Amino acid sequence: MVVIVVVVVVVVAAAAAAVVVVIVVVVVVVVVVVVVVVVVVVVKVVVVIVVVVEAATDEEKETMANFSLLSLKN
Repeated sequence: MVVIVVVVVVVVAAAAAAVVVVIVVVVVVVVVVVVVVVVVVVVKVVVVIVVVVEAATDEEKETMANFSLLSLKN
């Protein structure tokens, strides 16, 4: 009888440990995916900003610079 109880406790503990490991792996994968998505979005935004600034005329660049300074003052 005691052996059965010990076996059941060991099996339940192993199952609980396996569940915890699976949960940790899933959380790590989700965090990695979120970080990758954020990095990709930031890179795309930076690329768009660089392309817009490069394509802008001198007058437009001056306007953007003034706007940036105004937003910094506020």
